[in-house]
Amino acid sequence: MGLVDLHVHTNYSDGLYSPKEIIEKAINLNLNGISITDHDNMEGVEEVINIIEKENYRLYYIPGCEFSTNLEGLGEVHILGYFTDNSYKNLSQLFEEFQNKRLTRAYKIIDSLKKNGIVIDEKFIYDNKGPIGRMHIAREIVKNGFANNVKEAFDNYLRNGAPCYIPKEDINTVDIIKILKENNGKPVLAHPKFLNKKENWDYLKLLINEGIEGVEVIHPLIDINLHFQIKEYINNEINNRKNKNIFFTGGSDYHGDLTYDKIGMYGIELREFLEIFYFN
Repeated sequence: MGLVDLHVHTNYSDGLYSPKEIIEKAINLNLNGISITDHDNMEGVEEVINIIEKENYRLYYIPGCEFSTNLEGLGEVHILGYFTDNSYKNLSQLFEEFQNKRLTRAYKIIDSLKKNGIVIDEKFIYDNKGPIGRMHIAREIVKNGFANNVKEAFDNYLRNGAPCYIPKEDINTVDIIKILKENNGKPVLAHPKFLNKKENWDYLKLLINEGIEGVEVIHPLIDINLHFQIKEYINNEINNRKNKNIFFTGGSDYHGDLTYDKIGMYGIELREFLEIFYFN
């Protein structure tokens, strides 16, 4: 039985493939369901719904988004928001704010690249459907012959600490959690690799206290040891002792050209999916 992959990107953000192509991949792999979680926008939702309905695909779909946020003291934290209804339509002003912040950052990165002798055509900014991110810039760096692949582009120019890195002006993590809950969304902490450092576990406690409802523990960046550490802590210290019901999710974080990319390789069982989003 196929999994439900709850973390997939399309060309509405920094994925390579269209929603139609992603859905066809999911069908060909016999997945039970997917959530397309593009960065800081949900512009592809209606297209996905229309494709599934038109083709009468047997595929569960839940609208989602991966929000780029900043947690004071820790830094960048990604929050996945899932919606079982159309309440996400209330967030248009928020998405516009994200778009403006991303665009400003992109131009700053391009200027920094120019100062370091890396000249790329800005046309890709206007050709892109959704919010611009470093992945788009990395692909342009590769396209123009300044790197062999996107990983090399990130390592040499774009990652934190590289010469052309520009930090994000992200919205506060706690604010995003609050906004999601106010609009019938389920906030989930995405791929918390920062928990590899023991001193960061207090941030998990903070996010749970602020309203996080789930944690993504099945993900290419979460190794098996950390996976079980997170689950053991939440089940024993949070769900049992504090009578909460923090759930666990998983997804491939599929983009199309990352080294660990393969849609449907990570996810949760259909039974778990239905219990979390429809029977909980």
